[in-house]
Amino acid sequence: MALTAEQMLAFTGLYWNREGDAFDRIFVKEGQMIVDGDEPLVLKPLGESRFHIADKPWSDEVEIQFVAPSRDNPRRMEQSPGGGKPMVYEATEGASPSRAELAYTGAYVSEEIDPLYRIVLNGDKLSLVRLKHEAEILRPAVRDVLTGGWHRAVCAGRETGRSPALC
Repeated sequence: MALTAEQMLAFTGLYWNREGDAFDRIFVKEGQMIVDGDEPLVLKPLGESRFHIADKPWSDEVEIQFVAPSRDNPRRMEQSPGGGKPMVYEATEGASPSRAELAYTGAYVSEEIDPLYRIVLNGDKLSLVRLKHEAEILRPAVRDVLTGGWHRAVCAGRETGRSPALC
């Protein structure tokens, strides 16, 4: 099944799974819907609002469905692995902080395992630097939340007066 550009654009945006603290950004490129990430994944339409991941051995095991907003719920994306309980991602407004607002640079320590993490600003991009690992580019997700690779940095210091935390 093929979708029109207008149909695909209706599903684009940033989605947030608050329970698992995960983010997925959906965009359209060269006539295909893409899930943004370290390895962008192409969505293969099964219907007007149902998809599988294309070209992966496990792709048929995960169904993705986009659900229109209702009076009680925002627009959302539901991912159902193996036909199980869906993981619900709500549409949310992404953050686009200015360079001055990217004031997250510094050293952070995880209280759980004691490693030192550094967040550095290179030009207009933040990176997470760890010992024995390549730097990871961090992208703003929502206000005071940065994502990158397998890490999510929550920097809540400005509004709350608390020290930023790294997850």
